[in-house]
Amino acid sequence: MVRPSAEAVHEDGNGVLAIARQLQKLTAGRQLVSGVKLGDLLEPFRFEPEQHPARSVGAGEDDVTDALGPGSDLAGCVLGGADTATSGAHSQAPLGPGGVAHELGHALAAGHYGIRTRDITLYPIGGVASLERIPENPRQEFVVALAGPAVNVALALLLSVVLSIAKLPSGYEHVKLVGGSFLTKLMWVNVSLALFNLLPAFPMDGGRVLRAALGFKLGHGRATEIAARVGRAMALGFGLLGMFGNPMLLFIALFVWTGAQGEASLVRVRSLMRDVAVSQAMTSEPVVLSPGDRLSEVVEAVVTRGHQAFPVLRDGRVVGVVTKDGVLAALAASGPEAPVLAALDESFELADPFERLDAALARLEAKGGSALVVVRGGAILGMVTRHSVGELLTMREAVRVHPDTHRPRHLRFRIHRKG
Repeated sequence: MVRPSAEAVHEDGNGVLAIARQLQKLTAGRQLVSGVKLGDLLEPFRFEPEQHPARSVGAGEDDVTDALGPGSDLAGCVLGGADTATSGAHSQAPLGPGGVAHELGHALAAGHYGIRTRDITLYPIGGVASLERIPENPRQEFVVALAGPAVNVALALLLSVVLSIAKLPSGYEHVKLVGGSFLTKLMWVNVSLALFNLLPAFPMDGGRVLRAALGFKLGHGRATEIAARVGRAMALGFGLLGMFGNPMLLFIALFVWTGAQGEASLVRVRSLMRDVAVSQAMTSEPVVLSPGDRLSEVVEAVVTRGHQAFPVLRDGRVVGVVTKDGVLAALAASGPEAPVLAALDESFELADPFERLDAALARLEAKGGSALVVVRGGAILGMVTRHSVGELLTMREAVRVHPDTHRPRHLRFRIHRKG
């Protein structure tokens, strides 16, 4: 499952950072079921966000989650069939080791390519290995996607040998919901995890393998579009089967559908933001506030200028920003005569006008901020907010279907650097 990165946005381009957070929750299954964090097991792979000293301009990082599979609950589907929830509970015992091993396979393969892992979370309908980023190189994605199922296959073969040496039954007919050999159950759980996750239901492992294979010829963007369509089609199939069979497939269908939608939307937004500079999403000529200004003055600036955010300076230094939403909240709590400090947001970021927009937004999201203050040579040039980014993306989406030669010059989006 892919969790959209910090710069991910919805198709309409509005509410960029807020919608990114909602997609993160939804596609990670957190709005479906609660998960169990396995951070202690992953201490060697844990990723700690880098600190950006003095809000310097730097490259951003993705907050992406590699997949795993709604199929990680195959124990309930294969061993429990369409029986009651009790049967699924009885068969959850072997799921933990198989699910953890599956996700550790992804983490180790990603680490081979220098991609660190934040943590692993297991859900009743799947597991999630949170990676820095998903590799866009098809060969790397192919290896990372196959690593999880490969670990399950290796474990199943090892368990088969152990069962043979111990002269214990290993056939599927010997798998029982209550009682029976734990090792036999564990072997078949690993077989189920490998087979189910290799279905081309993007963003499960099989879907990522499909995208990687297509990416060698079609490129990452086009391959994602096709894989997402296949994933949504399979989600519909899971949903139909769930209506007439195992209800767990309905949850898996929703898991796959939202993941495919989120990934396709993320890739489309990344293509729109490629080579876009901060200055192109900037609202210029900002109204600069001082700590002693009143909220009523900010309201007047919002109405007359239409700005969504304002920098606050003290002794020539930016100490925070005041946003339209923050002003509305402060007005309700303190009234129009309160100073702007009542609405001050100190979790802002400074950005250079020629910096890549996606990198600056990634830094802003990592800090939990609401606006970028664009500065150069000690002067404040403008502000970047969710609203301004949304307008830019909406415009780029509107003109992207036309050849560049037919676009007006002011709609040709490139980074222009001085010198």
